[in-house]
Amino acid sequence: MLSIQFITEVTLEEVNNVDLVRTQLLLFTPSATLETLDLVNPRPFPRAHAIQLRLTAEDPTKGFQLSPGTIDSANLIWPAGNGIRVDTWLTSTPRIPLRSWTVGTDLDSLLAKIIVRGSSYDEITAKGIRSVRELSLGETVKTNATVLLGALLHPDWKSNAIDTLWLERNLDQILDLGKRLLDAQGPALEISSPTATTAISNPTGGGIRLQPGSLFNLSFSPNDGTSSSGPPVKHTVTLSSIGQNAFPETLTGTLQTSILPTPIRFSLSQSTSAAVASDAFEFANPNDRNHVGTPLTGKVVELHSALMAVAAEGVPQPVQKGETLVVLSVMKMENVVSAPFDGFVQRVGKGVRVGVVVGEGMLLCVVERRGEMASRL
Repeated sequence: MLSIQFITEVTLEEVNNVDLVRTQLLLFTPSATLETLDLVNPRPFPRAHAIQLRLTAEDPTKGFQLSPGTIDSANLIWPAGNGIRVDTWLTSTPRIPLRSWTVGTDLDSLLAKIIVRGSSYDEITAKGIRSVRELSLGETVKTNATVLLGALLHPDWKSNAIDTLWLERNLDQILDLGKRLLDAQGPALEISSPTATTAISNPTGGGIRLQPGSLFNLSFSPNDGTSSSGPPVKHTVTLSSIGQNAFPETLTGTLQTSILPTPIRFSLSQSTSAAVASDAFEFANPNDRNHVGTPLTGKVVELHSALMAVAAEGVPQPVQKGETLVVLSVMKMENVVSAPFDGFVQRVGKGVRVGVVVGEGMLLCVVERRGEMASRL
């Protein structure tokens, strides 16, 4: 979601210098009146400007899919300065010291509201850009920061040419603008056009470092430049421990391995889903059509009766194509995993039961086609 807002309660508070919650509470006290609170006469028209930037735990490159995970207080940096306000639940006090916060799958993805205030439209735009560049939440949870930054850099923002479908039409340009500036070294640069050729690069390569438990999607293909051998072979990889943490978010190249006698091209990309305890589950084999895996990280809230019966009795149970096998809850929204074809559930994935959180790529169950099972019998 774009989540850049002008007219909300917090922006009204900023431009009018009124704490709405405090005012409402004071009106319930016996000594407070509209007159004592200076609310009898209309207030002068505000001359200030304000923007609310809503930071969410979502990956805009994956359709704004939820990105759950853990945020360490040591990696948390909020923007600061005159005219910058941050409302967030990622807080710690001397009485309740917290070292980390967990972004789960049950509640809303909102992490913080960053409100910037200034005397002009250009000032709040520049202040908003600086605020997004200053914030840091570590590397385990992806956010919509690139979208917020790209929108503020886009020429349509300055010309006030934004409508309700603007984000959908321009998302690629917005992401490109935001990522190039977030990766840049040094002060913020103004980009006048989404097609500008100004080179903004990160000399270190990738900006995302690996964490223990990071989940990856790995694919192999021949290095001869042909596709005659079929589609790439896919695997899933997780890191249980890391000796040196200095890896980019995406890596491609050529490998000489013991898997094949000839070099092979590879593509390694970090998953957008949070890592879960991989030893409690098992991975689905993307190359096995009978394996039904999780498309995203979520909490199991419902299992098909066939899965429950197989788990309890160990006897294959029939299912029909399109039947709901598993219901995953993500941000109070239910996501359905359906049977890919008519067949029999042979077994349930390790650790899969109602109430657990499963990560992307984990095995939910194994379903065998009806004809294949009959031929074996």
